[in-house]
Amino acid sequence: MLYQNYWQALKIIKTNTLDVQHVLKLHNINEAALDTYIMDERNFFSTLEKESDGDLHAIAYVELLQKLQSIELQNAYTH
Repeated sequence: MLYQNYWQALKIIKTNTLDVQHVLKLHNINEAALDTYIMDERNFFSTLEKESDGDLHAIAYVELLQKLQSIELQNAYTH
């Protein structure tokens, strides 16, 4: 299976390389810009490793509001 995935990846690279080059040329993007984009993305996602306490509290609050809404809807249908 790994061998098949390898050959499939090689085929995709071979057939899509021309498509990627065409799109880059169409939008005036060079490989250096792609490298910069990738580095920016890596830096961005590396800062998202841990959620802040404020985010965790906000998420918990929203989840509790959703549970409350669900309970209220159930009670409205039973009364």
